[in-house]
Amino acid sequence: MMPLNAFHESSKECVVGGFNIPSGTMLIVNTWALHNDPRFWGDPILFKPEERFIGVEGEKLGFKLFPFSSGRRACLGESLAKRFMALTLGTLI
Repeated sequence: MMPLNAFHESSKECVVGGFNIPSGTMLIVNTWALHNDPRFWGDPILFKPEERFIGVEGEKLGFKLFPFSSGRRACLGESLAKRFMALTLGTLI
């Protein structure tokens, strides 16, 4: 099973990847494909934290990896998860 984001509906006609998308079309973002695309990652199969996480600027802008999705339908627990990650890491250290 591939992780897919929630459905999004295009509010107006647009072009995505060279395809004309009419308004009202339901769009699905395949996050697995984004996270494993060799055009963006040197070796997408290997986990390289220095390539994916270090040097990221901004809260959402600049992120290459979207584990919590993005936009209005982003995961509501993202801020809680980030806080717990810091707390857990601090406890382990």
